[in-house]
Amino acid sequence: MELIPNSSSAAVIWVIDDTPANHRLVERSLPPSDGSYKLINYHSGQDALDELEVFLSDFEGAAHLPDVIFMDYYLGETNGGQVTVTLRKLFDEYKLQGPYIIGHSSMYSCSEVIKTLGGDIAITKNPRKEKSRDIVSLFPDLSSIALFAGRGRQRIPQ
Repeated sequence: MELIPNSSSAAVIWVIDDTPANHRLVERSLPPSDGSYKLINYHSGQDALDELEVFLSDFEGAAHLPDVIFMDYYLGETNGGQVTVTLRKLFDEYKLQGPYIIGHSSMYSCSEVIKTLGGDIAITKNPRKEKSRDIVSLFPDLSSIALFAGRGRQRIPQ
């Protein structure tokens, strides 16, 4: 698959969750960054979608397209299922593979809803833990994150 241009080879990881403690859980659970990934937090699904539309429509925005997204279900007015459906639709319009979407809710059934609506995997979130066992198993080291670098920008073959 062809990549659209990007000045960086770093993986872009978005966390879409309305609770700051949940952003910190993801950060604590990922391996310490050496610059091989960028972690970007959104507290609103709509804010993430608004920025995504700008990034997709701007040639220079490619460097900000997400490769991996941790998606909460309960996000206020727009839930994580709705955000997932819209994300997939936007990337499809631009003929891009789009990100690896991880349903990341405190209720596993809600993570499963995200997976059903276009996510790739469902895990459980427990912000009271020092680290998420599920995140650590998905991304035990930097090389496991590097495998996703550029995924969001990969062109879908015609």
